[in-house]
This record gives sequence, C-alpha cells and structure tokens, in this order.
Amino acid sequence: MNALEINREQAEALEKGFLVDCRDHLQSQGIDLGQYNSVANAADAEDLRLALGYQQVNYYGTSCGTRLALTLMRYHPEGIRSVILDSVFPPPVAYPSEAIISFSGALDRVFQSCAADEGCRSKYPDLEQTFYQVIDRLRANPDEINSASGVVVIDEGVFLDAVYMLLHPAEGVVGLPHAIDSASRGSFGPFKGAIDSLSSYNRNVATGVNYVSLCRDEVGFDSYEHAQAIAADYPPHLADYLVTPFDFELCELWLSAVTDPADPIENTPVESDIPALIFAGYYAPITSPEWAQRAAETLSSSYLYEFPNMAHGVMRSDACALRLGLLLLDDPTTEPDAACVQEIIGISFR
Repeated sequence: MNALEINREQAEALEKGFLVDCRDHLQSQGIDLGQYNSVANAADAEDLRLALGYQQVNYYGTSCGTRLALTLMRYHPEGIRSVILDSVFPPPVAYPSEAIISFSGALDRVFQSCAADEGCRSKYPDLEQTFYQVIDRLRANPDEINSASGVVVIDEGVFLDAVYMLLHPAEGVVGLPHAIDSASRGSFGPFKGAIDSLSSYNRNVATGVNYVSLCRDEVGFDSYEHAQAIAADYPPHLADYLVTPFDFELCELWLSAVTDPADPIENTPVESDIPALIFAGYYAPITSPEWAQRAAETLSSSYLYEFPNMAHGVMRSDACALRLGLLLLDDPTTEPDAACVQEIIGISFR
C-alpha cells in the first residue's frame, strides 16, 4: 500500500498494534514494567550515590531529566547538594493535554519576534498566515521529499513534526521563518535535516521505558476530555495535530500491564529548599517558560533565568548558561552573577 493511501486513523491503528505487541513481548520475557517510572529511577540514582560512597551529589537534568531530578528532591533530599533544571518538565503539568499550550506558545513567540524585527518582517510580512496556508495546502495535497531514509510523504502532520523539531535548537528557530516561506513556495529543503531526524528518532528512544514512564507518570493523570477542553482555545490546525485519543487509548493498554499505579503525589509540585538553578528557553516548543516558573514557585532556594536566544536545552548550547551552572556548582548557597543574561539581545532571523 502506498503511504499516500493510508490515512491518519489507519496509521495510528498500525502503530498501536505494534506497540501493544512490544508490550506483550516485554512481558513474555518476564520484565516487570511497573519498575520503569520516575520514583523507581530516582531510587536507582540514590542507590548509585550510596554505592559510590558520595555524601552528596549535584544533579543536572534536561527536559524529562528534570522530572527525575525533581523526584529525587522529593524523596531523597539528603543526598543532594544542588540541582540544575534545564527546560523543566514539572510533575503537575497535564501531559499530553498541555502540549498544545507549549507548542502554540513557541510558534506565537516566533511570529511575534519576526513581526517586531524589521529585517524579518520585510522578508516575511505575513509569516503566521503563510504558516497556516502551508498546512491547509498539505492537508489537501501532500508533497514529497527525498530524505536519508528514502522518499518521505509530507502531509500536515509531518510538516508540523518538522517545525516542532526545528524549534528545539536555537539555530533551528533562527531559520524557521525562511523554512516556512520556502515551504509556501513548494520547497521543503530547509526541513530536510529535521525530517531526517524524525526518521531516526525511534532508534534513540527505548520504546518500552518511554511508554511505561509516560503513561504511568503523566497520561494516567490526564484525560482526552481535558485535552479537548484546552484545545478549544487554539487554532484547529494545531488541535487536530496534537489532540487525539491515541496516547490515552494506548496508555490504557500499557497500564493494564502495571499492577502498581502512580501515587497521586506524583502529580503535585515538589517543595524543597535545595539550591536549584533553573533555565528556560524563550522559544521552547515542549517545556515552555511557564513550566519553569511553575516549578520555581515551590523551590524556595531557586534561581530562574529565561534566555531570549534559546529554545529547548539551554546550558549545553549557551556559554552564559554554562557559566551560571559552573558558578552554582562552585557555591550553591550564593546566587550566580547573572550579568551575562542581561547582555543577551535575542536572536536574529535569517
């Protein structure tokens, strides 16, 4: 069957069947799926600290790694000297329902920043309108591109996947207006790298661990009805892409293999006075700056910095953030000198 002949519902049915088979295969090997979650991972990290003989350690986490660090702060505070939370994913976030808030927010910030920049505005005067026109055109007539894995059909879902990937690194954000404009003229070359990354993404993800942890720690506290209610306030182009029953139906199947459901406390804020340095990227498409602010509210010894030139993953991409991280590790009891953050002027679109 040609890829163009498979609609989204059929593709999701095939994927669901594959993932249920994956679950059954893991169980047939005697693997206890209930051991793959944030609490168990935190206990493993604490056991590692004890085995190594360290009195205290510093933890650095990015994205889902911040969820692990926060869980360690909740259950094993005595072994922690400081934490660095980079692009924060706090426990109370309703995921996947709130994914549309982060993604739409990141897009809005790109559109607004471009409109406020004279050079970007003159090149791409109607960037937001152009973006939604591309989605409409691909919904009616999918395109194709040659990627590292062969010919890829670009429908509105693949296009939005590629936009999402480009929004992660700052260099992707810089080129996004040009990429959208190029797509409006039928050329998807600027998206080739993102599409290649999508093709190889699953090779870098442990499917079983991902779904058990996601389903138990996040989706189990969320609902499709909640996602629909949130999506009602957003453009239907994004709602159709992000809000589907797929994750909720799949997680019901995966959680049926887990005998120990998550404790309700796993959906509550972490309260701690452990020194915490928190980074947020202004253009982050998944861990929005608002999530970092929510985490900081209950971390009484935290220092929060939002970087206007960054997206997802700040400290490994920005020299100023790295400097702040090293200062915290040198002395967690003193707020780092953040003068370099004030000197950042944002990004310049291509």
